[in-house]
Amino acid sequence: MPQLLDPVQFSIALLAFSVTQAMLQFGDVGHGNAAMRADLPGAARQDLRSSGLAIAYTVGLVLAVAIVLIGVLTGSRADVVGALAVAAIAGALLMNGKMAANEAIHAGAGSRAMRLAFSWQNSPKMGQLAGTLTGSGLGVVVAGLVSAMAVTRVRWVRPQAGWRSLWANCSWWAPGVVVSLCAFLLSWADTYLIASTLGLAEAGMYQAVYRPMLGVTYVVFPALSLLQAAENRGDRGRVRVLGCGVILVASAVLGVLSMLLVRHGSTVWPEYKFPAVLTATVAMTVFMFCGSAIAGALLLVRGATRWLIIANVAALAVMVSGFAGLPVVGINISPISVATVSLLAWTTAAVMQAVGLCSAPERRRFRRWPPRRSLRDSSEQRASRT
Repeated sequence: MPQLLDPVQFSIALLAFSVTQAMLQFGDVGHGNAAMRADLPGAARQDLRSSGLAIAYTVGLVLAVAIVLIGVLTGSRADVVGALAVAAIAGALLMNGKMAANEAIHAGAGSRAMRLAFSWQNSPKMGQLAGTLTGSGLGVVVAGLVSAMAVTRVRWVRPQAGWRSLWANCSWWAPGVVVSLCAFLLSWADTYLIASTLGLAEAGMYQAVYRPMLGVTYVVFPALSLLQAAENRGDRGRVRVLGCGVILVASAVLGVLSMLLVRHGSTVWPEYKFPAVLTATVAMTVFMFCGSAIAGALLLVRGATRWLIIANVAALAVMVSGFAGLPVVGINISPISVATVSLLAWTTAAVMQAVGLCSAPERRRFRRWPPRRSLRDSSEQRASRT
């Protein structure tokens, strides 16, 4: 993308990608995270997935309309508004693949879960790469939506069931929303800060260093499905082997990428710069992000959402206080200073989640589902019980 897009258009494409990621992380209002718990019966998980899809469809449509209206009222750039609106729709459609991978994880089908996870996480990227030929960030996002639709099987759900679930199952989805929102802000607050203070071009320069490093997630994220499937089966030995293997692979890939970017980045992408200090800081940040993702995925299966919330809220507090404190101590907002604060925040999250993983029980005994009347509770069933 940096080869064919200037820093401004590259920044537009990635800001739109952040909207898609937001939809995938909490567009279902935490129902996907709640369905990951190992202590829930199958019917409860299916209810949560169906409800989450219904909510995500509605949220994606409403968000796209809101973005267009706000853009018109504020006189924003048309290509920025269009890219953000299309990205919201893409995120809602990709939720289908995420829920399908979720279902395979709980079936213990690790290989199928990994294939599904790889598909929904990467299906837009082939179209996005083709869209760079337009030289426009909007063209990248539209092409990504087309490729996502080509490989995504859209499932029809009952919207009313989804919205009833918001009230009936609040205690189940609310922790997942907090965790996802914090993780999203930890991932994108640095870019938002740079874009709002230094401009879109500077944000694009920063992301040109950050995005190649995140290529390691193409290995880490599909492997999380294998880890979660093994955790559901209670195969702790496989969990340890996979976890250590993923960490070693991530550190090796990040080391190689750092050297390549510092030595050859500016040669390949002449419009972008890759300072050694910034590149090393970003590489360490992504490594801590990978460690946090592994520990968080296992905590999610164990139902230890309290640890997840504590770790993510603490990390977000570190990031916010760090950004606010930069001008106070006389440090200018720059890519290096922002990346350093981001590194501190992700280190906080990874360390606290690792402590929680050592403290949390392997499984929590199932108590009761749902907190109120089941969404599948028919009138005949209620009459028979009466």
